[in-house]
Amino acid sequence: MKKPAKLATESRPAEVALWIKRYRTSPVHIKNVGAFENKWWTWWALNQPMWRGRCADGRPEKVDTLGKSWGNLAVYRQNGLLSVVATLYWWGCMEQTRDTGDISAGWLDAVRDMAWVMAELLAAESSTTGT
Repeated sequence: MKKPAKLATESRPAEVALWIKRYRTSPVHIKNVGAFENKWWTWWALNQPMWRGRCADGRPEKVDTLGKSWGNLAVYRQNGLLSVVATLYWWGCMEQTRDTGDISAGWLDAVRDMAWVMAELLAAESSTTGT
């Protein structure tokens, strides 16, 4: 099966297109962190395989991944997970400048979910290559 060339752009935060337009050379300033968070979770959920399902809040569930295809998330080029990592970096930078001094649960959940996906992708890749 041919892997898709990039993640879906539907519901993608506008900041990603701006970053790509700038040739991925500089971080993007997020003007409204709350709106960015909502857009990010929608985009992230849309890029998940259907078998992940959704929690009540619409976020992807963590389920058994053995033998399942990761589809769009198994894109290792610049239009794949690199874009997602970049968005988490920008969002995290904005979290550190908040007046409350607290990091939002939404950002922490996003980082945890991304880390879980990356670990599962690595495990799936290792199982197919025997390493």
